[in-house]
Amino acid sequence: SSKYSSTLYGPAMGYPFPDQTEKRTITAISSDKKTLTLDSALTYTHWGSGNQFAEVGMLNRKIVITSSEDSDADGAYGGHFLMRKGKVLELSGIEVTRMGQRGVLARYPVHFHNMSDVEDIKPFIQYSSIHNNFQRCLVVHQSHGVTIRGNVAFNTSGHCYFLEDGMEHGNVFDKNLGASAKPIAKGDGGLLPTDNRASIFWIVNPNNTWTNNSAVGGQHGFWFAMPVRPRNLALKLYGVNDAYAWPRKHPLGKFDGNVAHSNRENGLHIDDMENEDGTTSLADYTPMMGPYKTEYPYGSGFLEAHFTNFLAYKNRDSGVWGKTSLRFSKCILEDNNRGFMVNG
Repeated sequence: SSKYSSTLYGPAMGYPFPDQTEKRTITAISSDKKTLTLDSALTYTHWGSGNQFAEVGMLNRKIVITSSEDSDADGAYGGHFLMRKGKVLELSGIEVTRMGQRGVLARYPVHFHNMSDVEDIKPFIQYSSIHNNFQRCLVVHQSHGVTIRGNVAFNTSGHCYFLEDGMEHGNVFDKNLGASAKPIAKGDGGLLPTDNRASIFWIVNPNNTWTNNSAVGGQHGFWFAMPVRPRNLALKLYGVNDAYAWPRKHPLGKFDGNVAHSNRENGLHIDDMENEDGTTSLADYTPMMGPYKTEYPYGSGFLEAHFTNFLAYKNRDSGVWGKTSLRFSKCILEDNNRGFMVNG
């Protein structure tokens, strides 16, 4: 076999290996509930040893939101589930599959859209399954205060758990599993140039909470890619003169207890941040207190971004890649090509 020449791997990362995420059906459960019988043997070895354990996510639910079985044949064009602010927005134990419309903006499997501040109604989606969809997994767009907890997202095209324009803040991602985000080029239906490097968690505002999540089988597990100024709808809402509309300067909310493994490049990537046109450039993250300004000292005081209890293993490049004012505590980085690549 030959080495991949695409940007997905590069010669430094050696020979590619297949995605070892597997899907099976449980056909029997032993009386003591300790042994499961599957419909067929597993192809790969999945072990649990030390800090490394293979996650298991249940895909089926009793409440199913889906599209017709020929949606894929129609060009990955399924339904979409868009939510706006109301009096109550609570989703629990649902299954979303064959949804999203590839290459069409705002047509996602699960989409919290333009809800602004929702701390008063505290919307959530929890213990749900979002799998085998055509574009993204779950999108939070210009909404602040949504809780995403205990969900399984599997097998999509492009970035999976997705913050959209750069001003989304105060949202909570807790105990979610994301696996198998497939790259897709912009000319083939990708909405962003970076969809050809699809991440499990795409993060364009750091002022949110990520705790106890697992990110498996993306280009990066967690990609912090904050633009200098918000993009698209958020830029129209806030304008260019808003002294707080500077996502790349916002403080880190909380990043604790997360896991990233088996990604094509880095477990945690804090670099290659968004430009106005959706492309990326090398950049650092230096959080500050607002209000912000264009000239030195750019804000009202520097802050520290503190990443805690992060576990990264078996990523093809680095466990952590980042720059400048970053602090890491109680992190475990093992079996990666490199542990830390922190520079700048």
